[in-house]
Amino acid sequence: MVYHLFSIADPQPPFAVKVALPDKADPRLPSVVPVWESANLQEREAYDMLGIVFDGHPNLARLYTWDGFPGHPLRKDFENRLYSFEEMRQTMPPEEER
Repeated sequence: MVYHLFSIADPQPPFAVKVALPDKADPRLPSVVPVWESANLQEREAYDMLGIVFDGHPNLARLYTWDGFPGHPLRKDFENRLYSFEEMRQTMPPEEER
């Protein structure tokens, strides 16, 4: 995970912080939302697309796909195939909740 930190008040070049993910099968990091609230949506996006879990995040929910979506689309181990409508309908919330 790479964080690019910069200040709007002091226009210096950004400061990059690289954090190694300890386990590729179950990537987890502590959330930085308690320090930088603006990281909320970026952490949710990383969770949804890449499956990185941010421990301590206030609302770690999927952002682009729905709950029950099979996998995380940007992971290398994601099986990229076409799903039939019937397969996808089983993972979607009931009609009255949409």
